[in-house]
Amino acid sequence: MTRHGCKGHWLGSMLPLFACLTGCTGSRDPALVTGGDRDSVAQRFDQRHDEGTRTVIESAVQLSDKYAQLTAKAADLHEINQELTQENEQLMLQAADLRAKLKQAQSELTNSNELLMDLMGELSLWKQDILGFRHEMRKANNAQLEALLKILEGLGGEAELPEDQAALTMSLAR
Repeated sequence: MTRHGCKGHWLGSMLPLFACLTGCTGSRDPALVTGGDRDSVAQRFDQRHDEGTRTVIESAVQLSDKYAQLTAKAADLHEINQELTQENEQLMLQAADLRAKLKQAQSELTNSNELLMDLMGELSLWKQDILGFRHEMRKANNAQLEALLKILEGLGGEAELPEDQAALTMSLAR
């Protein structure tokens, strides 16, 4: 098709649309168009909406205003969506950082717990050693006292042990 043929085709397809919008019904085959169809087409464009006060142009202006409002609202929602997406990305990065810190803290806590358990074991051994040493010291002191008593008896002296000391000496000897 040539360039002019394309314009003609476009104009030919748009002409009936313009005719319908302006109220022209054109000449159709009377056999195809019934009376009810003519009335409905005419009423569709002549009918006033909203209590009979709105025209087609007013309706188009109102729809255009609604479209502008909805477009503005969609732009606002798109902006909010972008802000929320950015905030979500920041929170994801922060969560990843916090997960790494938590993992490190957990490993440090595990190491600290192991060290603490080792120290508690060593402390327990130390207590046993100290208590054992005290017991050995008491035995040694008791042995010295017994030796001193034998020396005193050997030199001809008499020594009496207090009852508490004698009971202690007997318990340590066991």
